[in-house]
Amino acid sequence: MPVTMKSSELFDRLVEIANGDARLVEDAIRASATGPDGEADLKDVVQYILNHIAEPQAA
Repeated sequence: MPVTMKSSELFDRLVEIANGDARLVEDAIRASATGPDGEADLKDVVQYILNHIAEPQAA
């Protein structure tokens, strides 16, 4: 499934996966984009988020 910055509902869901980090989602889409139209494969975007998500700090 192609993902772009314009896919607002999907973008919002990805931000949830990224623990509210919209910047991480934007970085994931940019890093995973394969064409001049800015589309990225959903599985690549999710994998990027999971690989770069900040670990919660221990209290």
